[in-house]
Amino acid sequence: MPAKSREARDRSGSKRAGQSATFLSLDNAYQIIDAGLAAARKLNVAACIALVDASGYLVMQVRMDGATFVTTQLAHDKAYTAAAINMATHEFQKMVGPAKDFYGLLPGPTGRFVPLPGGLPLHVNDRLVGGVGVSGGSVRQDLQIADAVERRLRSGA
Repeated sequence: MPAKSREARDRSGSKRAGQSATFLSLDNAYQIIDAGLAAARKLNVAACIALVDASGYLVMQVRMDGATFVTTQLAHDKAYTAAAINMATHEFQKMVGPAKDFYGLLPGPTGRFVPLPGGLPLHVNDRLVGGVGVSGGSVRQDLQIADAVERRLRSGA
């Protein structure tokens, strides 16, 4: 199989020296998921972590041993919501109650919008590249794990 051209490698999302990825590649996903797994282990939480691209499509999802089956869908939906609205899901939660700006949006046309804490949009160079969703721990733990993923991406994953 012929080697990829430099242009093809650049579009793949992999970084060249001194450049940041412009979208969430599979290589990026492995690196930032590892940060989330490490945070979950440190918190002693069996979590599920989902990463979606800027269009809401799943890039990678992991469910740790012991995480309940419901965490799989919740993590994916939190990531989807964060990417779709470009907002942390705990902030979105404040906007969906009666007499709030987004009242009536839930469940929405896809049934996927989840106003539960644990979803964060992911940005590279101020550009939305995707979302992370975490489920399995307490609200605080899910947020800590999602923050670890976001920090790893920001540090140059």
